[in-house]
Amino acid sequence: MKNPLKLDEEEVKILQDFERGELTSLANFKQEKRQLEEAAHNFLQKDKRINIRISSRDLEALQKKSGKGRDALPNPHLQHTPQIRDRKIEKRGMTNSLRLPLP
Repeated sequence: MKNPLKLDEEEVKILQDFERGELTSLANFKQEKRQLEEAAHNFLQKDKRINIRISSRDLEALQKKSGKGRDALPNPHLQHTPQIRDRKIEKRGMTNSLRLPLP
């Protein structure tokens, strides 16, 4: 059988089963669909938070491995580094010429 839709093996088998009439509709389709949608939503929901403390060097190594820059990962501890603080100050139109260390 020619495959004009470029289906994979599993999709071809499903199509063949459908064409032979081997597939049937669910009697309670709406209820089944709702349960599957709810399960998918619960699976994808991110409702837990964790804090991980690692050294700056380890964090930078992880970021290099992931191909992202210094502040790629959302980390509130990085907000207080001089580079990020100075960038925020410059965005607000202020200058920090003294480069004072954080307390």
